[in-house]
Formats: sequence, C-alpha cells, structure tokens
Amino acid sequence: MAPKTIQSSVAFQDPQGNVLANGSINFDLNTPSEVIGGGQVVPTRVTVNLTSAGVIPAATTIWANDQLNPGNTLYIVTIHNANGLVVEGPVFWSITGTSPIDLSQVTPVSNATLSFSLPGINEQTFPTSGTFTIPAGVTKLKVTIVGGGGAGGGGGATAAMGAGGGAGGCGIAYLTGLTPGNTITVTAGVGGTGVSGATGNSGTASSISSGTQTISTITANGGAGGIGNSAGFNGGGAGGSVSGATLTLGGASGPPAISTSIAATNGAPSVFGGGGQASGNGGNAPGSGGAGNNSNPGTGGSGANGVVTFEWIA
Repeated sequence: MAPKTIQSSVAFQDPQGNVLANGSINFDLNTPSEVIGGGQVVPTRVTVNLTSAGVIPAATTIWANDQLNPGNTLYIVTIHNANGLVVEGPVFWSITGTSPIDLSQVTPVSNATLSFSLPGINEQTFPTSGTFTIPAGVTKLKVTIVGGGGAGGGGGATAAMGAGGGAGGCGIAYLTGLTPGNTITVTAGVGGTGVSGATGNSGTASSISSGTQTISTITANGGAGGIGNSAGFNGGGAGGSVSGATLTLGGASGPPAISTSIAATNGAPSVFGGGGQASGNGGNAPGSGGAGNNSNPGTGGSGANGVVTFEWIA
C-alpha cells in the first residue's frame, strides 16, 4: 500500500482573499497511527509547502485517513502564509477517497476559490434607521440599542442657566433561534435639539422589531432635555428608560443647573462616553446629552443621535 496523492485545483487564500503564495500547510495526526495491514508507523506531522501560485505541488503524497489504524483518525490542519503566520486553523480534516484527492473537495469552495475565514466577532452598526439582514449561518445575535440624547437647556436670566440633557437609555439583548436571510427592522433615535432660553427637546427612541424575522420589540427611549433658564439642583434631563431588553442599563440623568457664577452644565454621558461639554455644546458620543448654556439668552447643545449595533460570531 502506498500513500495517496493530494492536490488543490484552486489556490489557498487568507481571510482577506490574498493568495497564499509560498505558504504552507501542517497536517498533524490526532493520534499515533499505522498503515492498515502493514504495521508501518506513519509520521505524526506532514508539512506541505505551497507553490508561488498558492497550490499544492504536483505529486505530493500523504497517508490518507482511510488507510490508517486506529479507525476514524483525523488530521489537525493549520495553514500558514509565507511568513509562517497561521491564517486558518486548527481545523479537522478527514482525507479519504481515491487518489489523487483534491483538497478543494474537503474544504468549502466559494466563487471558484478556496478561502478561509477566521472565527471572530463581526458587527454592523446603524447610526440611522434601516433593515438588518441576518447573515448566512447565523442563528444568534447580540444587539446593543441606545436612544437619542436629550438637548441641554438654554440659558436665560441672570443667575439662571441651562441644565444638562439626559442620556439615551441603553439595552442589550441576546437573540436566538434566528433564521439566516430574515430581516429585523431597526429604528435609530435622533438627539433632541436645543432651544434658546428654554428647556431642551428630548431625544427619540431607538428600537428593533420584527421584519421577516419575528422577535419581541426592544426599545431604548431617548433622554429628556435639560431644563432651561433655571437655577437650583433639579433641572437635569432624565435618562432614557428601556423595555424588552435582556440587560437594561438605562441612561444617566443630566446634571442640574446651578448658577452662572460657575461653569455651565455638561450633558450626561451615555454608555459610549461623555456628554456635551459646556457651554452649549452637543453630545459627543452616541446617545449622550447636550450641554446646558449659561449665556443670556443661550441655546442648549443638541443631544447625540442614538445607535443600534448587531454583533455575531462567524
């Protein structure tokens, strides 16, 4: 009995689609083995150096798994670029069949090329409303939903200033039992706008709801606007509430107005970062509140728009 010939009819590639010119493949047996009927011990590792075209050289041989004892052996395969860096693996291959064996038939082939994708976290972010399509092979998702931030209050009379706007609520949901190709409707909240010498407008809600994929609606409400032309410790905009999420973080409330004798009031930070910096500046991070204004008169800073982010492993 002789080892079988292996080949590749298409070039190996890295996850970015680059041909693995002069790369290599390591084949490691998952257990010590011998050739059926002959008792010959086979190498536990075989290294195949790819050609400049990224294919297996002609006349390359390896002991196939259906030639070995014990039965049901596997090769643990790692694929490397020309610099020796692993671009795929370890993965398990069972090499069987009639010689020559085309490894393109053992590994998925797409668009007439043999390519590999490293497992990892993928994401798609919606800063504006839209439709999310569930990717191929994905049945579970993590979704982060943040409502729009509230605007800061406008400044007014002497010793009265605008309070900071509240941050949009934040909810995290874990969706399961999904069908690839189905859609989820996405609404991204809008930050509230400031008003001269008056209370700022609230941000609007962000949400996800059923498209062709049936899910329970999850909503992160916008932060409230900071009270304008105010003095005292009760003027900050309330943070947004959340409904339907697996994990509810809510939104931070904006700081109150105090007096024009000190710095104006910043907007509330969202889960992503700081609010608008006084006086009268808009929210910086998604869902954060706008700053109050201490001018007479003055317009509060606008709240930052909300956002919806989907994450999955593929």
